[in-house]
This record gives sequence, structure tokens and C-alpha cells, in this order.
Amino acid sequence: MPYVRAPEQLLPGVPARYATTLSLSGWARGVHAIAVDGRPIKIEGNPLHPGSLGATDVFAEAAILDLYDPDRSRTVTERVNGIASWDMFERALSGPLSTVRGERGRGLHLVTGRVTSPTLARQIDALLRALPEAVWHVHEAIDEANAERGAELAFGRPLRVLPRLDRAETILCVGADPLGAGPDQIRLSRAFAERRRDPTRFGRLYVAESALTLTGVKADARRAMPPLEQAAILTSIANALGAGLAAPDLPEATRRFVQAVAADLTAHQGRALVLAGPALPPEWHALTHWINARLQAPVDLIAPPDGIEGRTPATLADLAQALDRGSVTCLAILGANPVATAPADLDLARRIARARFSVHAGLHGDETAGATRWHLPLTHALESWSDLRATDGTVSLVQPLLRPLYDGRSLHEILPLLAGHTATAGYALVRETWRARGGGDFEGWWRRCLHDGVVADSAAPIVDPGAPRLPSLPETRPAEGLTVELRPDPSI
Repeated sequence: MPYVRAPEQLLPGVPARYATTLSLSGWARGVHAIAVDGRPIKIEGNPLHPGSLGATDVFAEAAILDLYDPDRSRTVTERVNGIASWDMFERALSGPLSTVRGERGRGLHLVTGRVTSPTLARQIDALLRALPEAVWHVHEAIDEANAERGAELAFGRPLRVLPRLDRAETILCVGADPLGAGPDQIRLSRAFAERRRDPTRFGRLYVAESALTLTGVKADARRAMPPLEQAAILTSIANALGAGLAAPDLPEATRRFVQAVAADLTAHQGRALVLAGPALPPEWHALTHWINARLQAPVDLIAPPDGIEGRTPATLADLAQALDRGSVTCLAILGANPVATAPADLDLARRIARARFSVHAGLHGDETAGATRWHLPLTHALESWSDLRATDGTVSLVQPLLRPLYDGRSLHEILPLLAGHTATAGYALVRETWRARGGGDFEGWWRRCLHDGVVADSAAPIVDPGAPRLPSLPETRPAEGLTVELRPDPSI
């Protein structure tokens, strides 16, 4: 139907392009969303954003399909009575919320995924300040726990590693798949391709892995080996650089592979890089930091951008124990599906029923929605306002291309309800976060950030933590029989 009053600057049939941000595992990837007649139809990369650099991957492209998915949650539901409303939910929440507030938050448990949104982090921090006895849990289906612990072992504090593949000429990947699916795939693949376009800096890519990956396909030399042998490779490389560790027992073919890799890495100091896979224990991630320091590898280290200063979130195991004790008065699971993605031995589907009041907010009526008493529909990223950080800390804004198709709200609009406040529009909450940053001409700064899709000069500063410590390695023994290695699916 034609417009009675046509929106300003909208021409029928002419595509309009808007800069916005999509997330994967909580991390931001800047995109340009193309809309025709007010409907998004295509996703392209934002060349100004460090997480996409003008390109996309299958997950970014699929955001359009997710927006129009007919199985999306459309309304508030209650497990016993079925379809409900936001008013009914707020009335049901008022009872357990008053109990929790009377005990300074004791009994309130909040579960989220990785939080990189400055606005969401500010809201959670304000909630925990108002209710200091409340507990915040973070759960990601694909986490980086071993890498994070390894950095702490090496440097004594949490740090995030940003490998610079564009400056590395010799690369060894031990169980790592930097070119494979993940929140950093676009950036790392672009950097690797740029380096290989220069014939004078072509270099070599060595890969030791147990299952074929995209990085292994691109390798100049690939060695297939059981998972438990991968740690021995890192130990041998460290010994070649003077670590003096106990020499591991390697098969002859693997030993020759390690000798060739060690010689190439040593010959390219300052341009050589070693990457360890997420399945390797923390001690070998710490050893990788030591190796890279000896090689003067092109690696940047930053403070983790996915946290709230001064707060360490609890785990799902802590939540399971609280549910067993019967101390959970109000459980709110926002934007996560732990029933499907948490370790099976936690048996969250059964334990959640022990909470006096439970609510889940998500795009779909998934497994966690079926385990909680209430389910709230979330708005899609193309329907809501927000902000997110990329893996290097760069902030970008999330702006909607259309009004919500269904009766959903964003996480920013749901969190105030847990503090007993009325819902506030996400637009106002995000602007409040950045008002001080915008300075005297906030409106001009805001429009510029929306246009570019990136908040200028917002990347996390690179830190120099000093020389990493050589870790004490646990004893490893050859495995008998089969070894199982679990990997994330590259298309889910």
C-alpha cells in the first residue's frame, strides 16, 4: 500500500543503507544493513569497523533470516496459562521482587551471556549496587576459559590476546583455527589474506591438529595428531628456545615436523607467531605466551573488554548449587539458553523448577523458555537500540531499521523491571551512556557515530604486562584407546 504520509528521505524501491552492529558470542561486528521500503533485505560489512572490515560471514548474513523467522517469540507467555502480557508479568514479578529487595537482593540470580555492551554493563552494575546481595552469572556456549586462565598464569592478571596475522610471516597453529568460524573470523581472515598478497612476505603456515579445519586447509604444512600430542609440540618448541623443560616422547615423523617448525620460527623472530587452541589446558596457553615473548611475536595484549570493572561473575555451577539449596527466590535468564548449552551434568532443566520465580527472555521459545515459568520475547538486533564492543574493545552503536515486528523488548528495557522501575526506551538508555563522551555538541557527535557505525578512538589501549612467566607443566601421559575432542559447529 502506498504511504499516506511518506517518511522523510524514503523513495519507494530505492535501497537505503544504515550502519549498525550485529553480535556473535557477544562480540560486535559492524555491518551496513540495506533496507527497501522500510524492510531490511541484505547485510554487508562496514569497512570502518575493525570486526568486519567491509566483509561478512554466514552468521551476519543469516541475521535477516532470523529477523523474519516465523518461529520467533511473538508475545509474553506463562507456562501454566499460556499467552499473557507485559502487565501480567510485571504484576507477577512484584511479589518475589519485593521479597528480594527487602533482603538487599539476596535470592535474585541474573544469568546473561557475554556482556560487551557498555549500556548493559552500566545497567547490571547499577542493579548490583542497588541489590548488593544479588548474584550475576555469565554463561557462553563457546567460551575461552583456558585461554583466559593461561594469560593469568603467564602475566598474573587477565588479558586478551589479539594476534596480528598481517605482521606474521611464520605461523604455527597448535589445535587453533583462527581462520575458522567465530567472532574474529572476518578480521583474522582478512589479515591473513593481506599478508599473502605480498610475495616478499608470503611466509609459511604450519598447523598441528586432530580434525581438519579451515586453517588446516590453508596450511603449507599440516600434521594430523591426537589431541594429547599437541601439548608435546608446544613443549618441544619451547625447549628449542631455551625453556629447559622435560623433553616429551614424540613419534619420529612428529619430531621432524617440530624441528622444521622450530627452525623456521627462530629464523623469523619478530615476524613469527604461535597460537594455541581452546581445548589445550591453561598451562600450555601460558607456555604459548612465553614462546611468543621469546619470538618477539606480533601480538597485542589488552584488558578484557567483556567485563564490568570490579565485578567477577559467578558460574552456572554456582547457580546449580544455589538452586539445590533452595535459596533462589527470583531467577532471570536474559538472552541465553543454558538448558541447551550448559554441561549436561548440571541438569538445569530440572533444577530451574526449584526457583520460586523464574523468567527467560529470548528471541525463541527454546529449551530454557520451556524450563522457566515465564518467557519474554526479545527484539531482534535490527529492531532495537544498543551498543557493543568488538574483540579489540572498539564500540559501535546498534540502531533499528524498523519497529519491532512483534511484542518484544530489548534487554535494556527488561533490566529496569528487575530493579522495580518502569521500562525505559532503549534509545534513551544508550544515549545516556554516551552523553558525557559526546561533549558540548552531543547531537552532532551522536549523528556522526550513527552514520559511521563506530565510536572513534574507543579501542582498548594496548598494555605491556612485562615478560611472561614460564609455567610449571603438569605431567602428561599417553592416552590409551580413543580420545574425544568436542568442537563448535562452524555453521550453528
